[in-house]
Amino acid sequence: FGMVLAQICDEIESGSLTALPVTSYPFRDGYLDAMRLMQRGGHTGKVVLSLPSAMCVSEEGSYLITGGLGGLGLEVAMRLVEEGARHLVLMSRSGVAGKGCEEMYERLLSSSAVVEILKVDVGDKGALGSGLKALQLAEGMRPIRGIIHAAGVLADDLIEKQDRDHIDRVFMPKVQGAWNLHIVCEELCLDLDFFVLFSSTSSLLGSAGQSNYGAANACLDGLAEYRNAKGLPCLSIQWGGWETVGMAVEKGTVKRMEALGFHAISKDIGMSCLGSLLRAGASGVVACMPVDWERFKRVVGSRVPSLLSHMAVGGQLKVSEKENNALVTELMGLGGKMERVEAIEKVAMDLVQEVSGGLDGLTKDSSLMEAGMDSLMAVELRNALQGKLGGVVLPTTALIDYP
Repeated sequence: FGMVLAQICDEIESGSLTALPVTSYPFRDGYLDAMRLMQRGGHTGKVVLSLPSAMCVSEEGSYLITGGLGGLGLEVAMRLVEEGARHLVLMSRSGVAGKGCEEMYERLLSSSAVVEILKVDVGDKGALGSGLKALQLAEGMRPIRGIIHAAGVLADDLIEKQDRDHIDRVFMPKVQGAWNLHIVCEELCLDLDFFVLFSSTSSLLGSAGQSNYGAANACLDGLAEYRNAKGLPCLSIQWGGWETVGMAVEKGTVKRMEALGFHAISKDIGMSCLGSLLRAGASGVVACMPVDWERFKRVVGSRVPSLLSHMAVGGQLKVSEKENNALVTELMGLGGKMERVEAIEKVAMDLVQEVSGGLDGLTKDSSLMEAGMDSLMAVELRNALQGKLGGVVLPTTALIDYP
């Protein structure tokens, strides 16, 4: 048996043996024709029923991903290939795979797709236009049918420390890049099936230290509405933090968001959502983030944003004055000062663990800053304490002054 197998392998490698032909029929409209062909024995080789792509991609088109060599961009690229895309263009300012993404990049290169790397800064309109025009003219290049704009950087800081450099660093790849894509697509008369902008829930809910990032993503949301008004396809997805890839993981944002009740998006759930939106031809602005509403209510207290107060079934996010003052009432009912101090200490310790995502080895005498709490967490903790204390106002520097 071993000798026969070795001989067969040799003949396959030499080209003497070739694969049997495959006759493919579309699953929905062609299954009866496929069955009839097999019934009368009119086929040679395999008869296959092909399912339509869940992401509405085609072998005949190319798909452009900005930020395509980062973790999230590569995950999207891999899923497009799994859904039938055979020509991808990955745009990146550096032209090399991001740190920790090398294995994923190599796996993509070994797939069945043709992968083009376009080393272009999406914030540079001239370079972007020249790069896409050259791609259009390249031999064997398929027309670009879909664009996913996933490029972006973070420059987090408290709002009083935000300056022009912080804003420019965030706005250039995300906002200017999106606008450049819009203009260049019109100039090159690209006929797109989809134009997807990767926005963030920071534009919907706000995020501590990310006033520049939230504003930039709000611009993407506005561009989606602008393109739709012109009759052009565009979808802006306000993603929460991703579980294993993306800037939120790298900057530790996911850990802080979990403490507030906002869960990270797993790769499978995220790609399933993206596929569902593309398949439905969704447009405008959509938010995607798993939320533990009960935890969110406990942490924010009476400061529930009005938008979210209407989202939960039965108004479960609405916090009554009685609930908000529950801790104050409890404290007033305690007999001695030390009992009240102990109750406050427990509340403070619990909130520290929630906001920080869990600091190891923390005691009531620990210095919070030395234990790993940064200035952004300090602001979140101050806000959470205010919510628990029934409207008591604490200074923004409370955790700095009393670490």
